[in-house]
Amino acid sequence: MRNDLEDIISCIDERSIVKLYTTGYGLNLKKASELKNAGLDSINIALDNIDKDVHDRIYGVKGAYETSLKAIENAKRARLLTCVSTVVTKERIESGEIITFLKYMKKIQVN
Repeated sequence: MRNDLEDIISCIDERSIVKLYTTGYGLNLKKASELKNAGLDSINIALDNIDKDVHDRIYGVKGAYETSLKAIENAKRARLLTCVSTVVTKERIESGEIITFLKYMKKIQVN
């Protein structure tokens, strides 16, 4: 996450809204609050599977799943409109996994 992101966001006037797309890396509560105070309206955090091992394998980083979940929690606590992005595939639809995923999103109360 850029160190000057708050400065960039604060330059945008009321004619626009600002949405950030991220893996969640570096989004602790302090950073989420600073982004909110700078004018960030919403954040979209990548979560491509609710199976930790599958998500980590997709991103090639052990712990990527936990990073995403913690970022979601921090964004919600900072009162940002918190969304999740995922890739919907034919296989995920046919297996019913996408329904399980969406139910989990509802459970953790993403917007």
